[in-house]
Formats: sequence, C-alpha cells, structure tokens
Amino acid sequence: MVPMPITIKKQITFAVKWVIKLLKDSQRKVSLMSLVNLLIDSVYDKGLAIEKKNSVHSTATKNKYLVRYFS
Repeated sequence: MVPMPITIKKQITFAVKWVIKLLKDSQRKVSLMSLVNLLIDSVYDKGLAIEKKNSVHSTATKNKYLVRYFS
C-alpha cells in the first residue's frame, strides 16, 4: 500500500476521532497530562507517530526510484 497525502481537514478529523476513541476506551486509563503531551507533540511534529510517518515516507521515496528498474 502506497502512502497518500491527505488534506488538512481530514488530518484534523482523524486526530479528533483518535482522541475521542482514546478517551472512550474504558480499559485504558488516560491522564489529562499524557493527552496534552500527545497533542503538543503532534503540533510540533515530535513523538513516535511522527517518527513512524517520516520513516514510512523515506522508505516510499527510496523505493520510488527502484520501481522503474523492476517494472
């Protein structure tokens, strides 16, 4: 599956859905500070999710040049 860019509106929608799902999860205890830290990290492009996104993007960019040789 090739990563595709999504619009800012969809990014915000996915983020809000993720936060609501996280807060509704009855088995997980989430502190307010951990939620605030996650949101601040996402604003400043930090954290594990951003590192994973950048890793997937760099792998896709590297593989883009190999496609022409193997197709």
